[in-house]
Formats: sequence, C-alpha cells, structure tokens
Amino acid sequence: TVIAAYAADGPDPELPVRACMTANVVLRFVLLYGVPAEALAQGVAEVTAALNAGALSALPVHRFPLEECAAAEDAVQAGAVGKVLLDIP
Repeated sequence: TVIAAYAADGPDPELPVRACMTANVVLRFVLLYGVPAEALAQGVAEVTAALNAGALSALPVHRFPLEECAAAEDAVQAGAVGKVLLDIP
C-alpha cells in the first residue's frame, strides 16, 4: 500500500505506466474536495489506526536547518528517499 499526497501547484507526477501494467499494479485516485466530512473523518481514523498498528510506514524525514540549505538541495539532487525538510525559524 502506498499513500501519496499531491498538490496542484507542482509539476504533474510521472508514473512508470508500463512497469505498473506488467506488475498488475492498481492505481486509485481520490480528489478529497468532494468527499463528505463524515467519510473524511472515517478515513483519517482508519489511516491513523493503521499507522498506530504498524501496518503503514511513513517515509523517512531528513531535516536541515536553514543555514544548511545547500546540503538539503544536495540531498534532493542525490535522490534522497523520503521527505527533505528545511527548517525556517
């Protein structure tokens, strides 16, 4: 299971379509703006329960202070797995 969030202000994500097809990967997309509040609350509860049970794992987080922004960019360019965060005071 992979849960991905995507914002409209970034570039379109690239999907390895052929690799997904040959592996019989199922992709599901949900636009949350049209989902009723009760369903959103249930989804949050279920994802939270799965995280607490260890059924899901979050990506690693790599934090850098503002004065190390060059190192943060190097991590991104090197393909760091997970989230690269820059702490801005």
